[in-house]
Amino acid sequence: MGPPARRTVSDHSAMVDKQGSKAAILDGMTVSMESYAANWRAGRQTLTIAVSGADRAEATPSTGYCRRSMLLLALLCALCLKAHAAGPLPCDKAIRFTAAWFEAPELDNSKSSSEITTIGASAGSKGTQIGHVVVQTELAVLPQESCAGWVVRLDFVKPVLRVAKEMAPGSCAYARVLNHEQTHVRIYRDIARDFRELDFPWPERASNASVLAYARLQLDRLMLAQVQFDSAEEYAKNQTVCGGEILRLVEPTAPARSIQKPG
Repeated sequence: MGPPARRTVSDHSAMVDKQGSKAAILDGMTVSMESYAANWRAGRQTLTIAVSGADRAEATPSTGYCRRSMLLLALLCALCLKAHAAGPLPCDKAIRFTAAWFEAPELDNSKSSSEITTIGASAGSKGTQIGHVVVQTELAVLPQESCAGWVVRLDFVKPVLRVAKEMAPGSCAYARVLNHEQTHVRIYRDIARDFRELDFPWPERASNASVLAYARLQLDRLMLAQVQFDSAEEYAKNQTVCGGEILRLVEPTAPARSIQKPG
């Protein structure tokens, strides 16, 4: 008799039969993963391995080693199926807060103080404005991707920094207004940093609506820093800064006592 024919395994991929059942063909063995998963769910930790008659007749120590390796691989696959069926594991932090970086805003020096005041009034600002920073904030509560939990995201959309066109670039008045508005930009970045450090106090009772309501409340609280910066003392500096240049530039359109620079 000549030496036994050597068998090689050329396909270790999964196949789907006509009924759509999945099986793995490994060195002549067919391992039914669906059957194993069903048994596991029923409390029967068994593994069905079908071996053809020809394979049983040709079993050798080498074949046995292969089969033990394939059995271990099949068991690992089955454990993966069980983990997948059970869903993702809980996150280390059930509710995580994140905020986008506040990008450098678009700089606009094309609008008059009157136009800037009209834009600011639509956002709830009062008084004559000679500059501001406007931005749209967006909050979203989304499922975390790698584990079971929520992520609360704060985004800043299309920030624009305006300085009234009465303030010529390079002038002392322009520099004064620009510096004030850039401080508002830094405050927005501080707000984003503090937002990322928030903790939802009732994670065991969390819902999409309750988490979003909490995020809005905390964002409103953090935004008070912008209002606090726009103090009466800050506005009063416009009366004397740059030798009174700001007052002279905007006096035709606004009383000196109402000149403001809210962000």
